[in-house]
Amino acid sequence: MRHAPGRRGARLAWPVLCFLAVFASGCLTLTSTLRPDGSGTIDLRYRLPEEATVATEKARFTSPHFTLADVTVDTVKKEAHVKGTLDEATKLSSVPFFKNVAVTRTQEGDESQLTFVVTQEKPIELPPGQPGPDITLTLPGPVTAAEPKANAETNGDTVRWRFPLDEFARAKTTTLVVRWKGAAEAKPEAKPEANSDDTAEPAAKPNADATPPTPAAP
Repeated sequence: MRHAPGRRGARLAWPVLCFLAVFASGCLTLTSTLRPDGSGTIDLRYRLPEEATVATEKARFTSPHFTLADVTVDTVKKEAHVKGTLDEATKLSSVPFFKNVAVTRTQEGDESQLTFVVTQEKPIELPPGQPGPDITLTLPGPVTAAEPKANAETNGDTVRWRFPLDEFARAKTTTLVVRWKGAAEAKPEAKPEANSDDTAEPAAKPNADATPPTPAAP
């Protein structure tokens, strides 16, 4: 059975825009806060396909490194709203939705740097004039530099990237870099659980210097 051309084209266009290209969606808005230890929060809104449900969108954010706090699906506005926490920024690609985004975190002196490399599986040509992804990131310290400069605005500890949709969609790779004042903090190591055998008082050891008791007279 053949699908009608318009219907089939719509089915192909949506995943190319929203997931194969990750951010190449005209209505994707991402707000995130990075903590000093590399963990952070994610608040994301993006366009939905007609057949999307809460279950399908939860599956796109299933990862051992991501704790999903809330997901809502508005079938009228065709929009999803996802909130959650990532335990380490460099593990972002473990989340299926962000599978094409490689993240590295480095430190030099008293400055830290975060780099995102977005790889498009299938770059596409789109007409100009449409707004593209809007990404806002709050860092643990004042921002000292952000690239690409043409798309970045900085204000204190915050950087905001905005891209025209056609520019973003036709690029094979897009690299976002931000540097800020402040060294990374190490995450506290988990303390081992107490073991009853380890905490028990050790048995008294015999004293080699002690004088042996005198046997009783018969």
